[in-house]
Parts: sequence; structure tokens; C-alpha cells
Amino acid sequence: MSEQENLRAIAARGDRARRFLEDETFRDAVKRVKERIYGDWCNTRPDDRNLREQLYAQGKALDGIVLELTKESDAGTVANAMLKQYERREQQKRGQGKG
Repeated sequence: MSEQENLRAIAARGDRARRFLEDETFRDAVKRVKERIYGDWCNTRPDDRNLREQLYAQGKALDGIVLELTKESDAGTVANAMLKQYERREQQKRGQGKG
């Protein structure tokens, strides 16, 4: 796979991740799950350390999913910028060859 093909693949993944992160249904679901986790955590008994730790882990896992999607989206943004640079260079090369 060429570098440009690799960048196109990264850009496509980034675009999909960005659409996912911007999706209202996804954002609402993440918000509701976080609120449920926090509510459950607030309602634990003082001696229920195990449940609090499980709820904490659930929250961190959800944050991890959002973080990974954000990283993919950011990588796609960078890949798109790099592809535009390649395109500009190719256009410049074609323009110089016509002289």
C-alpha cells in the first residue's frame, strides 16, 4: 500500500469516527450512560467499595471509547491535510512540466 493509499484509509476512518462523535444519538447515549453511572455511584452504600470500583471502571471504559474515536478523527484530519499537500505538489509538478 502506498503512502497516499494509507493516508486515504486513515482519512476515511477519521471521517467515520468524526461522524460518529457528532451523531446526536451517540452523544445522547454517552451522556445518559455517564449520568446513570454517576447516579448509581452516588447511591452506593458506604461499605460497597466493589460496586463503586465497578462503576468507576465503566465510566473510564466509556471515556476510553470516546477518546479512541477522537484520536481516529484527529488522525483523519491530519491525513486529509497531508493528502492536500500531496495534491498541491502533484499540481505544481504538472504545471512545471508544461513549460
